[in-house]
Amino acid sequence: MKYKLSYILTGAVLLTGVFIIFLVRLTNQQIKDSYAQNQPFIQVSDNLKFKTTVAHLWFEEFMAGDTTINPEKDVITKFTGSRQILTGILDGTKTELGTFEKIADPDIKLTVRQTIEDIVALEGFTRERWRSKHTSKVRLATDTLINTTSQASSGEEAGGELDTKFDAAYEKTQVSLDELKKQILAKVRDDIHTTERVSVMVLFLLGGLFAAMAFILYKLQSRSEQLAMEQQTKLEKEKIRLEKMTAFADAIGQGQYETSLIIDSAESDSLAMALGNMKDKLKTVAEEDKKRNWVNEGLAKMSEILRKNHETEDIYTNIVAFVVKYLDANQGGLFVVNSSNSQDVFIELKSCVAFDRKKYFSKRIEIGEGMVGRCVQEKEPIYVTQLPNEYITITSGLGGANPACLLIMPLKVNEQIFGVLELASFTKLESYQIGFIEKIAESIGAAIAGVDTTARTKKLLEIAQQQAEELRAQEEEMRQNMEELTATQEEMRRKEKEYLKIINTAPTREALSLENSEE
Repeated sequence: MKYKLSYILTGAVLLTGVFIIFLVRLTNQQIKDSYAQNQPFIQVSDNLKFKTTVAHLWFEEFMAGDTTINPEKDVITKFTGSRQILTGILDGTKTELGTFEKIADPDIKLTVRQTIEDIVALEGFTRERWRSKHTSKVRLATDTLINTTSQASSGEEAGGELDTKFDAAYEKTQVSLDELKKQILAKVRDDIHTTERVSVMVLFLLGGLFAAMAFILYKLQSRSEQLAMEQQTKLEKEKIRLEKMTAFADAIGQGQYETSLIIDSAESDSLAMALGNMKDKLKTVAEEDKKRNWVNEGLAKMSEILRKNHETEDIYTNIVAFVVKYLDANQGGLFVVNSSNSQDVFIELKSCVAFDRKKYFSKRIEIGEGMVGRCVQEKEPIYVTQLPNEYITITSGLGGANPACLLIMPLKVNEQIFGVLELASFTKLESYQIGFIEKIAESIGAAIAGVDTTARTKKLLEIAQQQAEELRAQEEEMRQNMEELTATQEEMRRKEKEYLKIINTAPTREALSLENSEE
């Protein structure tokens, strides 16, 4: 109950203070408004009285014969300007003395209209006197020209009557301006009285406020020690809280993202929530960095394997062994598209590794047969987590079991497929691991294409060498045949010479016939 009373008193004091502040501001605003509204009107009254008085005196000087005065410029203009100022004040428009607020008081408004009428009458009498004097001068000049001594007594009489009306209009204008000033001063006094009344009220309220504050201080004094003790307890709890948060932040800074922040008010503690969110974000960033580093390191190691084994058949085994070990998989196989015979294209298992041991066996798969054949045919990866029974079994010394997932990744370069990489694991592969296999697939495909090209080139080179040996053997045989032919030809030429020699030295047939006949 004491606490509630303190709260009520405190609220009452606050509300009273706000109300007093409002009254003070209202009083000041009323004073400012009264000054801003009335002071310009007081100045206008004095200004117009000065203008009309100066115009009246100058016009009298002009009528007395002062030719330096211009009635239109020095007199009429002042009366017209005064009338325009009053009209602008009455309508609330801009005047040469500034922009005034539109008059709301009906008495002041009536006085302003009356003053405008008086100035209009004064301006009219001024023009009539001016015209009367001008007419008298013209008549006097005319009588002088015709040698007459007649006097324009009528003009003087009119001037005297107009002079009386002019002075009366001037006096009436001054009275109207004095009345306007009087009414404005009365309004100012009323505003001052209102302000004084508000000020007195504010003083009373201030007295009540001070009394209430003294009472509240008296009531709250008894609770000061208790509040101090409560504050000390809160400070100790806050110190413990900050120490826990500091230790938590230090642990997060050292990469211990499994650390938990246990605070009693953690649900409503924005700082604790912010630290928890920071830990989650840093943990996510660290995991992403770890995955990124894992992928980059794997790419570098795979590049090294491909570089060192690009000309040997061991490249298949090394690739599968590395991938199975790096992904912590359980079994893997590398299949290559054998297109050496365009009439018999098939998929050949080049290497299979399970539990870090190479399994030596051969396997032939037709295009489109099974998942491997379908992967080659469709040229798209296949990732399966629900495998058919007995599709593939991962075996070890403890027995065999179906894997949790199977990934078959095509090895293609420029949409030409060169083989397939098959991986089976007891644990499902993460997306970043599958992405890693996709990245190295093209490099492996290019390596397989290089190995195939190297094998083809080697085989063609062996064939070319064999053909060259056969050509050299044939050439040697031909050379020997040529030598034998040459020797035969030499022998034939030699025998021919001998035959010719015998023929040349032997007796002719006719001589023998003659010798036989003589006998």
